[in-house]
Amino acid sequence: MELNDATIATVAKLSRLKLDDDERAKLGAQIKDIVAFVEKINELDTDAIAPTYHAVDISDVTRADTVTPSLPVDVIMKLAPESDNGHIAVPAVIE
Repeated sequence: MELNDATIATVAKLSRLKLDDDERAKLGAQIKDIVAFVEKINELDTDAIAPTYHAVDISDVTRADTVTPSLPVDVIMKLAPESDNGHIAVPAVIE
């Protein structure tokens, strides 16, 4: 990747940074270091490594969904503080 003054100026503009010449030079050096590091990583032979999405094994900690009978309506109505025509009555939320 070629890193010139125009590229550094574009990165600074996209980042909404106002840089003087010294800061622009420092940013350019930092970006070059980052690019060099990424290129070094790209040199690694990863053909023998299985692709993963997580650094550690993750297992599902939730229970399996199982169908179970629900409470009978008459029991629920007895538990509700108020009911109206087979429905649980609640205070009005919207006027």
